[in-house]
Amino acid sequence: SEQYIKALADAGFIFDTYYSRSKKHFEKMFKEIIDEYDIFIAIGGDGLIHTLIQHLVGKRDKQLAIVPAGNGNMLASHHNILSIEDTISSIKNGKAEEIDIVKVEYLNSNGRRKTIYSHCIIGIGYIADVVKYATYIFRKLGPKWCYPLAGALATFRIDSFDTEFCVDNNSKYVPNTNTVILLNQGKIGPFDITRGVVDTDGYIDYVMFRDGTSAEAVLCFLDSLFGKYLFNKHRVTGKARKVKTKLLSKKDLMVDGEIYEKILYFSAEVIPKAIRLLTNSSKKEVEAN
Repeated sequence: SEQYIKALADAGFIFDTYYSRSKKHFEKMFKEIIDEYDIFIAIGGDGLIHTLIQHLVGKRDKQLAIVPAGNGNMLASHHNILSIEDTISSIKNGKAEEIDIVKVEYLNSNGRRKTIYSHCIIGIGYIADVVKYATYIFRKLGPKWCYPLAGALATFRIDSFDTEFCVDNNSKYVPNTNTVILLNQGKIGPFDITRGVVDTDGYIDYVMFRDGTSAEAVLCFLDSLFGKYLFNKHRVTGKARKVKTKLLSKKDLMVDGEIYEKILYFSAEVIPKAIRLLTNSSKKEVEAN
């Protein structure tokens, strides 16, 4: 992180620097300083961003800038912030984009309701295993290789499960599901796992892989990573403002690359324009043209 701090200083920014020893230490520290600053520059990946947004949701007087220094960098990649130069440009431009955040509620093993916020991805089943392996086993290989390899490894323990899936109050029973993925935006590093997902439209995009063998689930996942979309017969997609999922067996809940508790129920609802993110708007305009 020192190279990024030096680059920010060389760009002429005046700032205070804070280091955290752990997630618990970071949360305590951030609560103490949140009222002292208008702009927060996060040097890290989606795990750090995930922790930050738990405290920034709804605070319209605060702005977030990102130095993409993680493994997936979903939020940064989605907004074309791919380097420290892009970060510096976004801060100098000073144009904040109001992005949607997803409010996730779930029941833990003790039956207590918990609330967390997501900026990019929520999932159960196969996708949770993929993220777990990518983070803990293949992380050092970088996003280009860790996710495909994690997807292949997760095949060996993939199983199907039945779920009651409710989309905007329309419920249906979905048997033989391999995974449920909810997306606020769709990029994981160099991969775009679903087309047309944006975090400014007021909707959650959902993807389900179902009725497939283990091999077909892997092909479907890799197919999504590389944007070919050849295995649509096993893919169910759509958009919703609110999604509820009830399971017949406990599954790990994955949110923004973090593995939470095993759950039997969770709901996800969009909070429009909940975070103000400094984006590389000039780069977006160039690419659009």
